[in-house]
Amino acid sequence: MPALHHRFWPKGIPQELRVPRVTLIHYLDVAVQRYPDKPAIVYCGAVLGYAALKAKVDAMAGYLHKQLGVQRGDRVLLMSQNCPQFVIAYYAVLRAGAAVVPVNPMSTAPEIRYYAADSGARVAFVAQELLPQLAACIGSSEAGGLDAVVVHAYSDSLTAPAGEEVPDWVRTARAPLPGSACHGFEEALALHLRPPADTSTPDDLAVLPYTSGTTGHPKGCMHTHTTVLASNVASQVWKNLNVESVFLCVAPLFHMLGMQNGMNVPITLGATVVMMPRWNPVTAVRLIERHRVTAWTAPPAMVIDFLRSPGRSSATCPVCACSRAAVPPCPRLWPRCWPNGLACSTTKAMA
Repeated sequence: MPALHHRFWPKGIPQELRVPRVTLIHYLDVAVQRYPDKPAIVYCGAVLGYAALKAKVDAMAGYLHKQLGVQRGDRVLLMSQNCPQFVIAYYAVLRAGAAVVPVNPMSTAPEIRYYAADSGARVAFVAQELLPQLAACIGSSEAGGLDAVVVHAYSDSLTAPAGEEVPDWVRTARAPLPGSACHGFEEALALHLRPPADTSTPDDLAVLPYTSGTTGHPKGCMHTHTTVLASNVASQVWKNLNVESVFLCVAPLFHMLGMQNGMNVPITLGATVVMMPRWNPVTAVRLIERHRVTAWTAPPAMVIDFLRSPGRSSATCPVCACSRAAVPPCPRLWPRCWPNGLACSTTKAMA
């Protein structure tokens, strides 16, 4: 007997989903074969194409494996604001057969040590301004110690002239590294080391995000390539996304909301991501107009802030904004949506 909710199911949307039996890396490889010159990431005016993205991912995977000893099944911490280096590091860890442990950039030193100890990570990626938060862990033989840290500067991704939309902290130049346990991100890429043979399977652990810990110590949520893809593909079908979709990525990539909807879903499709380092409603309006953004996933507070943004009424491009929780009623704001409308639905990222 059909489930009761099927009576209200949207027409044209399948009621069951078959999850692909491949890995996330498979989709990056396919995107490169199909659209090598297509923009994968647009960041502060700089464009990174799919072929260039894969070349950097492979080079970093080779460095992780050959220089830092990362093996299949290992866990690697990743702590950064939104930037292309986050995407490169994330997929390089997967390409090396390891699992990503995303860390909130606001984490304290004790929290980082706990994540490293609990996950068993001995290697980490970190943005240079966050390096002091890891300092106590680097070279420590105690639980939660890190053997090596790969450090990146956001400014290294600014291949285009920095404009008004680039925050000062993104423009900060690369700083000297403090010790031998710290490795430069760009220096690692420059070696062009070949990655190991890809032996990953769909059931391998891919990402290990930690809960907020409101009821005790944070707990790692073990997601395989298959479980990540289950949410990923379901989102594509439900939102009618496709290869020509253009995504606005501003939700933090360390969180599943941003990780899935601002990185994994677009790469699975071979689509383009317009990435913001941090939320700014005025900048968001300009980017949506300039790049004709068609898909945007955001928390309710961000959507409300966007609707209140000055200058938004001049935009002409429709956006599908989906929030992680129910959007509060704002009857005085909704009529001020763009001429073509702001389609707003509710969804939830995988926990």
